[in-house]
Amino acid sequence: MQQKVLAPAAITYNALVSACEKGMELGRAVERFDTMQQQSLAPDVLTLNALVIACEKGTTPLQALKLFNTMQH
Repeated sequence: MQQKVLAPAAITYNALVSACEKGMELGRAVERFDTMQQQSLAPDVLTLNALVIACEKGTTPLQALKLFNTMQH
């Protein structure tokens, strides 16, 4: 039997980044975001919003501002 490998979609990463944000796991949220980009999946507004919130809750408000500014382009 042939086995198929399914790649996660952007919505999967949105859920992961959001879960990390809610769990106060900023490092993991950024790792998931980086993995998403490495797999050539473009982040959408939901992804970036969850990441901005994670950065804002963490100790990286400048990173949150930088991400927010990329959303405006």
